[in-house]
Amino acid sequence: MSEKPSRVSPRKTAANRRNALMSTGPQTLKGKAYSRMNALKHGLFAMDIFVAANTRGENPKEYKDLLNRLASHYQPIGVAEELEVQRIAACWWRVHRAWRYENSEIAHEYVEVDTRREELLDPKMDTPQSSEHAVRDLLRRAVSEIEVDGKISDQLKREMIGASGRFQEVWALIERITKTQLGKERAQNSATEVESKHNFDTDRDVKTLLGNIRIAIQLLEYRMKATVEEAARLSYDHFAVPNADALDRLLRAEAAAERNLNRAMDRLERLQRRRTGETVPPPLSVRLEP
Repeated sequence: MSEKPSRVSPRKTAANRRNALMSTGPQTLKGKAYSRMNALKHGLFAMDIFVAANTRGENPKEYKDLLNRLASHYQPIGVAEELEVQRIAACWWRVHRAWRYENSEIAHEYVEVDTRREELLDPKMDTPQSSEHAVRDLLRRAVSEIEVDGKISDQLKREMIGASGRFQEVWALIERITKTQLGKERAQNSATEVESKHNFDTDRDVKTLLGNIRIAIQLLEYRMKATVEEAARLSYDHFAVPNADALDRLLRAEAAAERNLNRAMDRLERLQRRRTGETVPPPLSVRLEP
């Protein structure tokens, strides 16, 4: 059976060969590194790396860049070496994934801490801070009434008398400081007689009392926020390491990835040493019998 004649003339073939000799190919080191791995694309092991085409949180381009950088570093020759470079890239990707998992566990706990912190600072929530919020709210009402009417109403005084022990402590301190500043008789520690003991009649008396109430409100708010922030900081430190179950999963995944990574790097090294003519002994295998 006769061969099918070529459709390209000898003159055209010769011209193509001459033109090919004039091609210089990639000039830069980066270009050479990328062109060297043109046939690899994402690599054989990329099928095992990405669980779906729309994998969230993972960028196939970043994986390809990693593969190209590793190929540029190791300069593999032949299919066996190229496959080991791909395996190394896949193992590094899995190590990175384990680190992302650790960060996500910690970040999840931090979000919970931040949510709890906002709840503690919310006066509408039933939290240990609620009593401090109640004290502050009563003091704010007192400030509002003094600013408008120049005094505290009888209704608010009755509420203050029946308020919590924490409020009585704060109000007794306010009265004691105010009367000391005014040079009057010191108020007793008990604030159950708010109505009868509240004899701040002059403008100077009211102005001094108003200033001290405002200072008390500022100190309460500072203390509430400082307490919550300190609790949040301690929680951040506590959750800086994932819980036992998450940590066990993390360590297993990371150990497996690094073990496979070390094996792939060792196999590649042996292949490259053998290719250069070096005598490479078989890998050492140690089995401990019981």
